[in-house]
Amino acid sequence: GARCLGVLVGGVAAWQLAASQKRERFLQSFGTQAATALESALQERANARRQVASVAEEYREASRRVLHEVNNPLSIIKNYLSVLDSKLERQEPVTGEMSVLNEEIDRVGQLIGTLADIKPVETGPRAFDAVKVAEDVVRLFRAGQFVPGSVQITTALHDDARLVEGDADTLKQILVNLIKNAVEALAGSGGGRIEIANRGHVHRERRLFLELSVSDTGPGLAPEVMANLFTPVKSTKDGAHRGIGLSIVHGLVKKLNGHIACRSGRTGTVFEILLPAWSGASAAPALPARALGSV
Repeated sequence: GARCLGVLVGGVAAWQLAASQKRERFLQSFGTQAATALESALQERANARRQVASVAEEYREASRRVLHEVNNPLSIIKNYLSVLDSKLERQEPVTGEMSVLNEEIDRVGQLIGTLADIKPVETGPRAFDAVKVAEDVVRLFRAGQFVPGSVQITTALHDDARLVEGDADTLKQILVNLIKNAVEALAGSGGGRIEIANRGHVHRERRLFLELSVSDTGPGLAPEVMANLFTPVKSTKDGAHRGIGLSIVHGLVKKLNGHIACRSGRTGTVFEILLPAWSGASAAPALPARALGSV
């Protein structure tokens, strides 16, 4: 049952043969130790190869994610340069557009920094205004010529619950991905409506969350797509909400210590996001969270 790693061959003169035969046990012991050392070396080499392959795959995956995410601010920059050109021709002020361009250029730098594992200095828990982030993202899409005439973006953002814990840029990245997916899905199916809503505070797992939703009136998702919704898969032209983008969204929501789920049917798709409410916020009335699934 033992595995044969090789054959150890040695040569002796004829007059040494009798003495060598008397040392057969020693030679067998030497052969066993040599085989053990060789097997250990082979195992270490195999482990090293697996580790190198794993690290290489991690970097490939990180590169794919960064490439996907960098495309979002680059698309915004491209569209806003077009807006800027039009406004300059009409001699209109462009302060707002320049501010957006500066922000998106900074975001490209931050995203590229994640590939090199450049981490910002930890500053502890921070509060930010989720409603303002949502409003800014919607304004970004409306003003930047991203949305075709057949697609309408509406908001239902209430002021009574808006502060959450975490990083505003992370939520911006989440919403840009989801709204961009929804716009592409609706544009490919004849148009429709997208709504970004703030549903107020909810309780889940003995903690207070703010619930946001991004919904569209598209054709919905196929069961096979729903089954692997947050798993990185290759995007297809006719696959709305698909591809690596949603796996990135899922990771970003987890980064904010939140939860995300999706409901989809023939009348549309809804992504529901729970984000930890800022602990310093005033205690507003909160409802129990609806079942969001185990994602």
